[in-house]
Amino acid sequence: MNTACLPIRNHSFRPEFQRHLFTSSASERCNKGRHLGGPVDQHTLAVPAVFATIGWVAWLIFASLRHYMAVKVQSDLQVRLVQRISTPEALRVFVESDAGRQFLKAIEQDQTQPYRSIIGGVQACVVFLIIGFGFLSFHVVYREQEGTLPFGLGAVVLGVALGASSAVSYFLHRSFGLIPRDPN
Repeated sequence: MNTACLPIRNHSFRPEFQRHLFTSSASERCNKGRHLGGPVDQHTLAVPAVFATIGWVAWLIFASLRHYMAVKVQSDLQVRLVQRISTPEALRVFVESDAGRQFLKAIEQDQTQPYRSIIGGVQACVVFLIIGFGFLSFHVVYREQEGTLPFGLGAVVLGVALGASSAVSYFLHRSFGLIPRDPN
């Protein structure tokens, strides 16, 4: 019977390089300036997770501020333009002109906006689920490594929450008429 194809559960059968890779001391790992790897603990995972979270929050804040500023500038411009129109004839002439048509087109509701927000939530859901299942599979394969289970469960829970949020958003948009129902 060929034992090379059987799944190995007993870690004592690992090849020597894997045993060295996951059990060697810090001085052995850093021999000759090369880092060969080592056990993953909560601190190793927490530092990149904290920096990634801070970066994501900063990006979210700046993207929201940028969007707010753009909408505010556009709104102020539209208010000033409407204030300059004093008579119904001036309004009719303006609306019939090319600039008036462009103005009306600019203030129309963007039909793709609901889809963008829902797709963004689904994309985040998929990313967090993949990361979470990656951490959970790492925990299953290397049970002696502490710290991967909480990160994996947290990412899966966050992915499920984002997926549920996207589903609720889709059904609310559809019930409010922002997304057309299928004619079938």
